[in-house]
Amino acid sequence: MRQLFLNATLIDGQGGPVINKSGMLIDGERICAVGNAADFSEEINSGCTIHDCTGKTIMPGMINGHTHIFMEPYTWDRVAYLDEPLSSICLRIISNLKKTLLSGVTFIRDLGGTQDLDVQFKNYLQEKRVLGPGMICARHPLTITGGHCSDFGLACDGPAEFIKGVREQIRGGADLIKIMPTAGYARPKMTVNHSMMGDTVYMAEDEIKAAVTEAHKMGKIVAAHCYGTAGISLCVNNGVDTIEHGQIREPWSDDAKRLADEMAKKGVWQVPTMAAFFKEYDRKEVEDKYLAVIDSFRLYLKAGVKIAMGTDAGVPWVGHDKTAAELEHMVLYGMNNMEAIVTATKNTAEMLGIIDLYGTLESGKYADFLILDNDPLEDIRALTKGMKVVQHGIQVTE
Repeated sequence: MRQLFLNATLIDGQGGPVINKSGMLIDGERICAVGNAADFSEEINSGCTIHDCTGKTIMPGMINGHTHIFMEPYTWDRVAYLDEPLSSICLRIISNLKKTLLSGVTFIRDLGGTQDLDVQFKNYLQEKRVLGPGMICARHPLTITGGHCSDFGLACDGPAEFIKGVREQIRGGADLIKIMPTAGYARPKMTVNHSMMGDTVYMAEDEIKAAVTEAHKMGKIVAAHCYGTAGISLCVNNGVDTIEHGQIREPWSDDAKRLADEMAKKGVWQVPTMAAFFKEYDRKEVEDKYLAVIDSFRLYLKAGVKIAMGTDAGVPWVGHDKTAAELEHMVLYGMNNMEAIVTATKNTAEMLGIIDLYGTLESGKYADFLILDNDPLEDIRALTKGMKVVQHGIQVTE
């Protein structure tokens, strides 16, 4: 079915000027052409379905580069799922996927699941058996015995075990490898912790190197959960592709600046996940307690590090339908509105390796886009309400 969307203000995700009174022609799942409405006069009379989007804004669907679809965010007991029936976890995944898509996120990278459910649901999404965004996943994160996320990760000790762990994840259907070199906040019966972590490094350098070398040999990128200059430095120096979180206790220090410069030079991606710190707290409280989180983001931005968007959706008090809040954080702390939109679309698609089909509105790509009542270039909070979601050319919202 051919569809023509006319007269919207169109943001194509590439960061250039918007197209006022735009036209976008869709044929089935793919975009055929994007331009000015006047360019499509012949199509208007060709019998295709016309959608008049006067007063609306069209932009690519958001891409969330850091999620955990099996997790229930609205609890401090992150490991409560261990006592939960498998059927209940599956029902929650179905709900979380739907919430994610209807909030304007049309693709995700899931960075840690349980019982192979992320791989299974990725396949269900491809088969259109459930409603949700497109997805790639890491299966089980590789951690040390007793390390961060050991409840759903694969424990490895020593380079040989990390090599085997990489092979095991790929055998099981992982699209990428996630490693856990440093400490984290997740623990049973969590309480609010407003302090930044120290430079606690769990994985040894030879373990990081072994995992990265093996993953790259097998054609997979490596994402590393990291806090602190020591852990981030080890990962950057040993070929890790993406740094997840990446906050530093003293981002104003010379060591931190040198590290950020090295990340920019090597093209290492950084996924700030500021939502994991802001959660749903009062903003002033977080700004008072977590200044290092904000200044770490500003450090990477100033250094020219490649930044992608992810929220850590599923961890305590980070909702699966709250992705737009991360763009608000980015705008408040250094990006302009267009930069935040590009970060959440084109940049994240590049990091995920799906830019040929997703992330921008161009001929040949999937027709995954949002029709917004308001303009996010005027107020980024336009992404939190008044939205229609189109996925592969089909409107999935009322």
